[in-house]
Amino acid sequence: MENNKILIIDDEEIVHESINDALEDEGYEVISAYNGEEGLKAYEVHKPILLILDLRMPVMNGNEFLVKLQVKPDAPYSVIVLTGHGCSEDMETCYDLGIRSFLQKPFNIYELRSLVQSCINLKRTELKLTSDVARREDAETQLGEYRKHLNKMFDSLKIDI
Repeated sequence: MENNKILIIDDEEIVHESINDALEDEGYEVISAYNGEEGLKAYEVHKPILLILDLRMPVMNGNEFLVKLQVKPDAPYSVIVLTGHGCSEDMETCYDLGIRSFLQKPFNIYELRSLVQSCINLKRTELKLTSDVARREDAETQLGEYRKHLNKMFDSLKIDI
């Protein structure tokens, strides 16, 4: 079964309600956290494929969350930064921390749905390709071992005339 979990990390209840309504209708399971600290705990428990993250929150803000999460290109999730305070310095910091998707508040629900679908489809494709490459490498290793074994068997059967 494909991962369809989305974690929203935002301190505004209305944002949670809006996103939840929009994405549950699309078949996603939406999990809520109201600051970065709660978000880290929820991430560990649920392992969502997508995180929608606000930058300005109490307890632990979005940038602190991203530093602790340590986003890497091969991560099993994508992150969309959702902010109403999207100054270019904040976006540059997020970009430096590995974020490539941004959405400004207030957001259009169709734009959100489209971005969510694109991020999840891209991540699923990346994960499948990574898995396919690993399987191919394993098969090539096994084939190499099999060839060595066949060569040894063939060498032992050689007869001098």
